[in-house]
Amino acid sequence: MNDFLKLFKANPEAKTCYYGIVHIPLQFCVGYAFSTWPKVLLFELDRNTNCWDQLANSDSPEVELNVIISQVTNPVAVAIRIAISFDILKSDVDDVLSQPYEDILIQIGKRRIDAISHYSQVNKICQAFRQVLDDLHNRLDKSLVVHIFYTGPVSLGFSLGRRISRTIHHQVIVYNYTANTQPCYAWGIKINSNNTPASRVVWTTPIITKTQE
Repeated sequence: MNDFLKLFKANPEAKTCYYGIVHIPLQFCVGYAFSTWPKVLLFELDRNTNCWDQLANSDSPEVELNVIISQVTNPVAVAIRIAISFDILKSDVDDVLSQPYEDILIQIGKRRIDAISHYSQVNKICQAFRQVLDDLHNRLDKSLVVHIFYTGPVSLGFSLGRRISRTIHHQVIVYNYTANTQPCYAWGIKINSNNTPASRVVWTTPIITKTQE
């Protein structure tokens, strides 16, 4: 971030853009670092042309957003599953979280790749995510950790990270999915933490590839 600020001060008229392919926890980390930045242009990869295109400002297709909150008595943790590209199995979450935990599902009506193409879609999902975090702040003890499991495009992952408050919200950990490990969510990153970079990485269990079992 310090390197970016030096570049920006040297080029104050330059536009700030986000695009790229990176692990999901790092998408949230970068967005969190830019949480108070006025405006960042967002790009997604066109799989047909292999070019990066900016999200559209025009009227967007409806994403049919649903938020389902399953509260439990005396939860020991909170899971937020944000399903955009694919479903997120609760059984995979069960592999890494102790019971009982509160399960919150944020999903679009038809999970699919390339579902997000417009800024308005990103804003709608991010607003729902922020409302969930604010609600947790108001009703659950701050000692609980919020665990986030996400399937979606990089522009949205970055934007969701920008909605995590440095001072208000619970400790947030975002997990990475790997199909050939058990559990599938073998590691994550503490997003809103002041610890050293190495100490912010969380390992749920030693990684064991399914082919080695």
